[in-house]
Amino acid sequence: DVMRRIGAATALEMAASGLDWTFGPTVAVVRDVRWGRTYESYSESPQVVADYAEAIVDGIQGQRGTNEILASDKIVATAKHFLGDGGTTDGTDRGDTEISEQELIDVHAAGYITALDHNVLTTMASFNSWNGEQLHGHKYLLTDVLKGRLGFNGFVVGDWNGHAFLDGCSVDDCPAAINAGLDMFMVPQDWEALYKNTLASVEAGEIPMSRLDDAVRRILRVKFAAGLFEAGPVPQRPHAGNTELVGHPEHRAIAREAVRKSLVLLKNNQQLLPLNPASNVLVLGAAADDIGQQSGGWTLTWQGTDNSNDDFPGATSILAGFQSAFASGQVEYDPSGQRLAQGFAEGDEKPDVAIVVFGEQPYAEWHGDIASIDYQRINKTDVGLLEAAQAVGIPTVAVFLTGRPLWVNRELNASDAFVVAWLPGSEGGGVADVLVADAQGEARYEFTGTLPFSWPMHVSQTVLAEDQDEYSPLFPFGYGLKTSDDENIANTLPTIGTDEDADQLQEQWVFVSRVHSPWELQIQDSGSDSVAVTGNRGQSGEDGNLKIAAIDMRTQSDARRATWRGLRPASVKFAAAAPQNLSEFVEHEGLLELDLRVEQAPKGSLDLQFACGDDCVSAVPLSDYADLETDQWQTLSLPLACVLPQGFDPTSVESIFGLVSDAEATVSV
Repeated sequence: DVMRRIGAATALEMAASGLDWTFGPTVAVVRDVRWGRTYESYSESPQVVADYAEAIVDGIQGQRGTNEILASDKIVATAKHFLGDGGTTDGTDRGDTEISEQELIDVHAAGYITALDHNVLTTMASFNSWNGEQLHGHKYLLTDVLKGRLGFNGFVVGDWNGHAFLDGCSVDDCPAAINAGLDMFMVPQDWEALYKNTLASVEAGEIPMSRLDDAVRRILRVKFAAGLFEAGPVPQRPHAGNTELVGHPEHRAIAREAVRKSLVLLKNNQQLLPLNPASNVLVLGAAADDIGQQSGGWTLTWQGTDNSNDDFPGATSILAGFQSAFASGQVEYDPSGQRLAQGFAEGDEKPDVAIVVFGEQPYAEWHGDIASIDYQRINKTDVGLLEAAQAVGIPTVAVFLTGRPLWVNRELNASDAFVVAWLPGSEGGGVADVLVADAQGEARYEFTGTLPFSWPMHVSQTVLAEDQDEYSPLFPFGYGLKTSDDENIANTLPTIGTDEDADQLQEQWVFVSRVHSPWELQIQDSGSDSVAVTGNRGQSGEDGNLKIAAIDMRTQSDARRATWRGLRPASVKFAAAAPQNLSEFVEHEGLLELDLRVEQAPKGSLDLQFACGDDCVSAVPLSDYADLETDQWQTLSLPLACVLPQGFDPTSVESIFGLVSDAEATVSV
């Protein structure tokens, strides 16, 4: 019911914006939570995905058999991404789903069966492959199965330039995708050339006229069903331009209800929750007052980054919710834990409770792929806030913001209560609704959320679903406490993984389309301090002696180009705020792997640089390992034992990779 109402509110607000079509719902069933789109999926359970898919399609398009179907306050929905995007090997986005057709049916098709049954009008082809064959060119699945066996009469739209990845295709020319069953390309920049080349392919007989007619017929059918030919220009439509509908109080109330109902209580020792509204509370963690972080990716910007609270008018941070809920008490906000670091002198009144809000930074698509589900691979410092409060005897409540289950045994051990808040979005006040009691000490709203994904006991459990063999989670699918449950969990969960985990050297991703914590991209002019590059562009000095820009290697913004003007020596590097211990990589003959392209060979020196402190910097000529005269991408695999010189301290690495030049040069990484 909540999902249906969410769909209806979404449709009405989009109709007010003048839009007729939404690319949702995503009906993927996730098998490996390292996948960067896990948070777009409803569950590891095909049945949950199937139930939610039909409900949200009904909300967006209107319930079938009623007069609300595709009314003026409804829009066209899209079931995506067809098919198997949540089942790729190793959880990589746009990867290969290597499974049987029976598993494809039983697991990954579940949401499509119900969405199609509820008349979803469009589907989107997936970037992934199935057993080596890419879906944008998969005639069996797009035409024989979807349009034939499943009887889909709507149209299939491609994903962003997805056709360009087919063999023999380019962004502006791809008959193979249409012949496979794609009815509409999604092409952002090269549409005019693609249009002309597609016509030429029809005239040359590469695309049968019958296939073109079928695609056009399907698109027209959806437009007629949506009433677009009768609706008139957007400004004349009933809801268009009604800005009062965007962020309407009734819609915010639905969103806040969804927050309350989706919170999952994993731990509540001594029944700490709900909290007394008259408590003296210390709120810790920068995430508590960051609406962008609590909203995640696909929010205002593609990756959900570079947003401030001012960009969310009318929204409520989690901190603001606590400040309102503890109106009869006292709330002190300390993002970095300075109050705990100062300590409490004898006689100081300690807070009654510390609430630590922490979790994943926003990401979208493959930018969110991770090598390990160990949360401390993502953030090593958040557990310190919990442990610091625990050390001085303050009861601790952890509020975890995340798009997926992660291995957080250390954080669980340092918490008296642990709440998974997922990505609550604009209505952060819904968190306090459940965590803080009423004036009589009774729960204002009880926890009702249960885990839609199994929660890992060990860091190796990246594929963990109830229907898998050897199922041994920390918390099973469907787990979720209520505050009335008298269940205590000892603070002795394993924190070093299993023997199997210990024997495996896990990859540490420094940069995969975005910089991965704890690393950041920095540029530095000679004699100046380092400057972090947080967006897609940056430069050193007012004269732009060194410039950084995001470019496309294989996918959107997945590489960075460094351009030196040669006015002064300057460096670009991947550095960490705190020294990192990489000795395990040296001991196990680890490699530093990267793709690199020299677009303008340097007229002077161009060195690889590594640092473990101001007095511990090494530099070796890049020409020792790469061809500086080619304008082609080269993959370098550099043994750390070779590039790190004698005396370099691998236990205290500040910069894992840098390039420094004193001359004009252009290099992409």
